[in-house]
This record gives sequence, structure tokens and C-alpha cells, in this order.
Amino acid sequence: MKLDFHVHGKLSKKFDFTTDYLTEVAMFAKETGLDGFLLSEHFNTSGYYAMETEIRETFEYVNEYYLIKDMRVFTAMEIDVDKGGHVIVCGHRDHLFELRKKLDPYTEKGDFVKFSQLLDWSDKFESLVIGAHPFRGEHPLAKNQSREDLNRLDALDLNATDIYSQGLDNVINELQPFAEDLDIPIVTGSDSHYPLQVGTVYCDFNEYHNNAKSLRNAIKSKEYTAHISPLLDRKVEAARTTKAHLKAKLLV
Repeated sequence: MKLDFHVHGKLSKKFDFTTDYLTEVAMFAKETGLDGFLLSEHFNTSGYYAMETEIRETFEYVNEYYLIKDMRVFTAMEIDVDKGGHVIVCGHRDHLFELRKKLDPYTEKGDFVKFSQLLDWSDKFESLVIGAHPFRGEHPLAKNQSREDLNRLDALDLNATDIYSQGLDNVINELQPFAEDLDIPIVTGSDSHYPLQVGTVYCDFNEYHNNAKSLRNAIKSKEYTAHISPLLDRKVEAARTTKAHLKAKLLV
């Protein structure tokens, strides 16, 4: 099963969600050879609850994923945490909905949830928890959270956007020793906001998985191989250029 662990279903947090756009993402993912992806939309994206309702009413939900154009679209959220960093939480849609309601008081910068609290809530639901792009930005997760809390992650994110902006060797040389020191696996996420970027990195699992618990067990057992597209730079560049053009056009 080929899976991209970090895919967004909107062009931008500020724009409205449409099922047509998510369907386009799924169609492109299928064309690139993926079997599925984690829909890791930002927890504080504009109209989160309306998006959740529309997805539920439009697509078939099986086990812990939506079936969209033969893609297994696993339900997840990308969540900002206090002191800096982003975390992807994947699980059953009802558990994620309950988690999102708990996050209502924590949607603004300066008031984000404590990392330890998010981990406690996620543990209750047997969620898959991934440290997203752990070295990115001025306040990266890897440098701003305690080792004790970081050790509770299920995986770290090798991110296509970081590979594009920093170079693969630089990203690997920073991420791999950190992951080895914590004894945490690395999974791959395209961080796509535009379909062209989906699948530029992916993990190929030995078998198909239906839920977060099964994925978590396979990741911990390292029953997968990570792949990076030789066209990553070109695809990310094209996706960024098109995204910027569409955002400018839509904001006029």
C-alpha cells in the first residue's frame, strides 16, 4: 500500500472547502500510483466544521478512511502546539471530531494547546501521532518540545516541502540522527496544498491497512520503505507557482 502521510484538502486555510477540490486531489493521487493518503487539514482552517459535515455527507466511510476515487483517504488533522511545532493526528473520524471540539479554545497563536495535553488526548483514542516537519520554521517541534514528550510520537515527517527548500541531504542529515536518537521511525509526507505535489514522497507498506492502529503497528515494525520522486523539485515548484497564482486570482 502506497501512502502519502501529509496531504491538505484545501488550497489555503483561508479559502472555503469544496468536495470537488478534494476529489481532484484524490484523482491525482491515483494517477501517481498512490493507494491512499492522510487528509491532514489544519485544525484551525477556515470553516473546519462545515468541511467535516460536507465530507461526511458526500463520501463513503469504511473502517477509518473515506473511499474517494478508489483512494483510501484516512482522516487526520495538523495541529499547532504551544512553544512551537505542528503535529499530525490520524484516527477514526468520530474520535478526531471529539478531539477537534476539545481544541476549540486553542485555535489562535499564543493560545495553542500544550504538546503533552494533545498527546494525552490522542492516546485515549489510539491515534497515530506524527511530528510534522519537525525542524521547520523559527519554532520547530524538535527543538521546542521536551524529549519526554517527543518520545511519545509514533513517527516523524520527512517532508517534500522541506526537501525542496533545503535539499534532501540537508534534511536527512538533520532528521535521521534525531529520529535514531529518539528511536522513532520516519514516514513521508508531501505537504501538498495543490494536487501536483501529492505523492512526491510516499511510504510503500508490505500490506494494506484499514485504520490508524494498524498503520501505527506497521510503522513501529518498519514494515515499509520510503520513496522520493526524482521529479520532486519540479513538481513542488510547479505546485507552489500554481498555488500562488490561484490564491492571487481568488483574492482579487
